[in-house]
Amino acid sequence: MRYFLLLIALFPLMGLAGELTRGANVLEVANHASLNKKNFAVKVEGGIGPCVGWIYFEEENAPSPSAHNQAFAIALTALTAGKKVRIHNYSSDSCTGATFISISR
Repeated sequence: MRYFLLLIALFPLMGLAGELTRGANVLEVANHASLNKKNFAVKVEGGIGPCVGWIYFEEENAPSPSAHNQAFAIALTALTAGKKVRIHNYSSDSCTGATFISISR
């Protein structure tokens, strides 16, 4: 019973974050400088999810500077290799503040 109550209590929080896109093609990667921070954006097309067009990765939302740099490298790799991506935002469903990106065939 305790586990059931815990699940019910946490369920509303699960809706606050999610997958922004899955199976999308990267069309463009660009810097997005603001306030001397290392931000970048990817323009995606296709795929499934609430974000179409530009998705922003802001350095302040990343777990660490190295994680942010790794996301940038993965985005560039997806662009040059023509691979599909999955992008996730752990804090909301907003297309700004993405923190995770993966590449797939």
